[in-house]
Amino acid sequence: MQYVSIGDLAQSFLMKHQSARLKGEMLGLSQTLASGRHEDMAKALRGEFAPLASIENGITALSGYRTATSEFATLLSMAQAELGTMQDVTAGLAPALISAGNSGHPALVATTATDARQKLDGIVSALNVRVADRSVFGGQATDRTPLLDGADILNELGTVVAGATTADEILTRVADWFRAPGGGFETVAYKGSVTPFSPIPLSERDTGQLAITALDPGLRPALEAVALAALVDRLPQLADPSVAAAVMTRAGERMLESQSDLAILRSAIGSQEARSEAARVRNEAELAALKIARSDLYSADPYETATQLQLVQAQLESVYTMTARLARLSLSEYLK
Repeated sequence: MQYVSIGDLAQSFLMKHQSARLKGEMLGLSQTLASGRHEDMAKALRGEFAPLASIENGITALSGYRTATSEFATLLSMAQAELGTMQDVTAGLAPALISAGNSGHPALVATTATDARQKLDGIVSALNVRVADRSVFGGQATDRTPLLDGADILNELGTVVAGATTADEILTRVADWFRAPGGGFETVAYKGSVTPFSPIPLSERDTGQLAITALDPGLRPALEAVALAALVDRLPQLADPSVAAAVMTRAGERMLESQSDLAILRSAIGSQEARSEAARVRNEAELAALKIARSDLYSADPYETATQLQLVQAQLESVYTMTARLARLSLSEYLK
């Protein structure tokens, strides 16, 4: 039988190599046991990174949808709040207008007109609201204020009704300015975009959109009614108490009629809010599931890791024992 021997120096290098390798394995297994996560994912996944990559891509996409749904929810919440303010203001003002008009008392009519002017400023401010430096009711023209302020609107209407002497003439001209296609409201008062916000992706299969702008036909009747009432104490021809009272009464009636339009708009926003919330809940559930799946891939079995660590420790102890024995080998030791 032939024996193949290796030199002492080679034997020393071999033992050092074995010791270094086992120490490295022990260090990796110790870190894995302490953290509960694989230190070498390539080894743990056997080079199959496709499942992990798919999970990571899904988490990234869902994190983006989380941001989009959050921003969209904020936009809808602000729009809903401002329309709610507008509806509350007009619902409370309408009875006062009708009461003042029916009384025909000049002082009461004038006081109510002043109140209406303040309410107009508040409503216009609500429709000019901004979120994250973007106009909510300006459509795609998010960088600009969508409506003229209340005083400018009243100045424009003063020019429109100049020369009108009866309540019917005033009512007709103001209605045309607000409602007619290509009328003054569309061409002068509104400065936003005629195109609403683009649809916002909320998930792989859901989109949301705030389609309401300050140009929406559903908002104009309420604005028209408040502006009519605010005009009463500004126009010379309305110095006639009977004309002023008639305009005030009709403004209150139109304001009551506008409540259904505002309710419909708020309902449409509510539907989008429900859609956004449903998408958010689904996204969060999917995100949680993907994070659990990713954690499972990264996680190491502590019992298996501990067993491997004990095995490597035993191997390292064997190497130390063999190294110690080989270190004592010499001719003098052999001759003893």
